[in-house]
Amino acid sequence: MMKYRDRVRMLAALIVFFALSLAAGAVFSPEASAARASRGSLLPGKSGSSGYPDGMAGIEVSGKDSYALRGKDGQWFVESGSLSRPALASRVDAFLKELSSVTSLERIGSMEAAADRLGLGASAIRVLFKRNDGTVLRELLVGDYAPSGGRVYVGLAGKKDAFAVKGSFAGYLSTGVKPWYDLRLFRDAVRVDDIQRVSVTGAVGYPAQAGGGGSSFSGNFMLVRDEKTLWRAEGLDAIVLDPSAVERFARSLATMEAEDFAPPGTVSAGLTIGLELGEGTKRTISVDGKPDGEGRFVVSVDGLDYRFLVSAWTLKNALKTPAMMTAPTPTPTP
Repeated sequence: MMKYRDRVRMLAALIVFFALSLAAGAVFSPEASAARASRGSLLPGKSGSSGYPDGMAGIEVSGKDSYALRGKDGQWFVESGSLSRPALASRVDAFLKELSSVTSLERIGSMEAAADRLGLGASAIRVLFKRNDGTVLRELLVGDYAPSGGRVYVGLAGKKDAFAVKGSFAGYLSTGVKPWYDLRLFRDAVRVDDIQRVSVTGAVGYPAQAGGGGSSFSGNFMLVRDEKTLWRAEGLDAIVLDPSAVERFARSLATMEAEDFAPPGTVSAGLTIGLELGEGTKRTISVDGKPDGEGRFVVSVDGLDYRFLVSAWTLKNALKTPAMMTAPTPTPTP
């Protein structure tokens, strides 16, 4: 009798186990997940293949870090507090491209029931896409990453549900404001071939952490592009320059990037660098003579209303005297 009862219990347990397995498979299978997913976009209507929503002029981000991205005359700017700084258009483009690649929204549950559990409550990142007149095109909430699959939880204004979506765009929002900065000294690229003269006047003192035990750089020279020798040091006829070394020097100045933007103020120029271009224009870089407490130099560029912080390493690797750019001495033939 006991054996019969044990068999019945075991059979019942097996039936329950298989029923639960079938139910779980129905809920968590790829086919079921696909059934819960629906086609949709995180962005409103886009203009062709640009990835830019029609009429969009700004992106406002609020969360741990709050800032805004504004488009103006084909360029982007970062607004943080009362300051406006140039933004990397390539990063904005990449962010919008990743957002526009989201074409499927998988419903996870109602926002009311699941918001806090999915990071869509008070800790969520709120993103507003705005038109020129300030009206909102789309409001997006970005929460936690899903446990697997490279997805992130999101909420959309006007919708009661929370969704899981492809999460590649979310990394752009979790790193703060600084990665959005365009920290090139010359936002409009300066071609080395266009540089006709390079002048350096003044001195700077490097901090000890930049190498050389707190050495300094000083110079008072002008390098001129010459058809015969390619480059020459004006007034220093005894120095024969290595054209490739001068090209590297000019390129390091033309492509210099800062570590950050400096607080508003003026530069007490210790060193002035001038780049004269073929069309007669001139770009001037002014470098404070002494670094700040973190070994960075305050740098300004003529025509810009903001200043940069350039690392001592960057400056030291870029600056050269004519004697440091001389042509190698030919090895005598035996």
